Amino acid sequence: MERNLYSLVDIKPENVHYLDPWQEKDVGGMCEKFEGLIQGCGGLDFAFFGTGADGHVARNEPGSR
Repeated sequence: MERNLYSLVDIKPENVHYLDPWQEKDVGGMCEKFEGLIQGCGGLDFAFFGTGADGHVARNEPGSR
């Protein structure tokens, strides 16, 4: 991401946040912290969730939170 996106746009590294995909012990706590970051900065203007090698787009499916 650094080479292909962040180095090409005007974004501070401290403004880039990720969820830990390997988190197993406190997923709820991680999500609450992430939600707090989002709310603390006034919400989202843009979110890129990524595309997979087969062209799928990351998204929340019905029933997910």
